[in-house]
Amino acid sequence: MPMQTEINLTEAEAIRKAKDGDAAAFEYLYNLHCRRVYGVCLRMVKNQAQAEDLTQQAFLQLFRKIGTFRGESGFSTWLHRVTVNIVLMYLRRKKPVEILAVDLEGHGSMRKLHGWTVLAIRQC
Repeated sequence: MPMQTEINLTEAEAIRKAKDGDAAAFEYLYNLHCRRVYGVCLRMVKNQAQAEDLTQQAFLQLFRKIGTFRGESGFSTWLHRVTVNIVLMYLRRKKPVEILAVDLEGHGSMRKLHGWTVLAIRQC
């Protein structure tokens, strides 16, 4: 038997209503899936505060993109993919990268700047 809320919604009905902008239906979906989404985020970033922020971002993305859910997969599968994508984008932004900087004195050198390795190159 499908899961029901106090107002007699199935998940499928909540999805349909959330697509139409029903805030109560969206809240139902949030309450149904928030622990699972948080768990995915926490396993990936291993930091509670970051996982909470990423959970919020995942549900904001869900709110924006729920209209694109076609039902070809389970809703929880689709939401899992949305969540993983949010976390991966976050991790890519956090990934240390080598920073290219222009050396104003006109010669190249490697140096540390606030813990980052900076390659200073000559200006062309």
